[in-house]
Amino acid sequence: MTPRVTIVVVTWDGREWLAACLASIVRQDLDGVQVVVVDNGSTDGTAQWLARAHPTAELCRLPTNRGFAAGANAGLARARAPWVLMLNNDATLRPGALGTLLGVAEAAPREVYAVQPQLRLSGGAYLNSTGILLTPDGCAHDRNFGRPLAESPPAGEIWCATAGAALYRRATLERLAGPHGVFDERYHMYFEDVDLGWRARRAGGRALYVPEAVVDHVFQASSRRRGPGFIIAACKRNRLRTLLTHASPAFLLASLPRTLQDLRWLLRHAGGTALAGWVRALLDGLSARREGRHHNAVARRAVEARWIGRRQ
Repeated sequence: MTPRVTIVVVTWDGREWLAACLASIVRQDLDGVQVVVVDNGSTDGTAQWLARAHPTAELCRLPTNRGFAAGANAGLARARAPWVLMLNNDATLRPGALGTLLGVAEAAPREVYAVQPQLRLSGGAYLNSTGILLTPDGCAHDRNFGRPLAESPPAGEIWCATAGAALYRRATLERLAGPHGVFDERYHMYFEDVDLGWRARRAGGRALYVPEAVVDHVFQASSRRRGPGFIIAACKRNRLRTLLTHASPAFLLASLPRTLQDLRWLLRHAGGTALAGWVRALLDGLSARREGRHHNAVARRAVEARWIGRRQ
């Protein structure tokens, strides 16, 4: 029987968080749920633990850590349901969250490709994300990050969803997939969901925010172990890649001061290795710009005019 929803959890040496994540899925008390855990080259016994503790979960084991984007794609390849929930291994669903998301998604028009729950920072008093916001300097931020819960906006349309916890229409993801997957594997991690969201917008897709569905998130639990410099460098590199792929010439020019600041930071703090990665991102972005020309139902400037800097 075809499941109603597939949940994909990508994990790397995160068994301590994965236990709470999978327990929260079990507590949803919802039929027709396929769970796929992608073990991204873990060395902490995740696969063995999963076989004992959650034998009904499907394990997709990768021999090395290929990054979030590749892990997500591996999980998506196993999905059988029309809707796929991407869920970080350090995220937990509040009771009823999955059913609420599905209810909204299944009633939404076909152009809605993603439904975003309310992400709260672990502890529950502050917001982690209510969707992704595109800024005038070419950055993309978690909307309402660090704000009190009372400042959460109402339900409505957002620019795009964060893959830390988002429900996606699988048919749309398959149509948007490029030569490097649904989530572009050249990103490794960070901004791959922004790239996907921009592709979806240019193809006429829409995303919704549903604050009644709540997900708690430890936030950067796995990547933080690699140090803040790794996270910052990855974000700066992938910001450039995304802009070159999707932004209009006018937006590229407007965001150039921030791009040059990023380059100076990379050279000062990470040296030649960072420069090589930055050049690779530049070449990848230009290549992806050519690859994505078929996703052109909406002009670049039309997307930017509606969403840049919008507080929603």
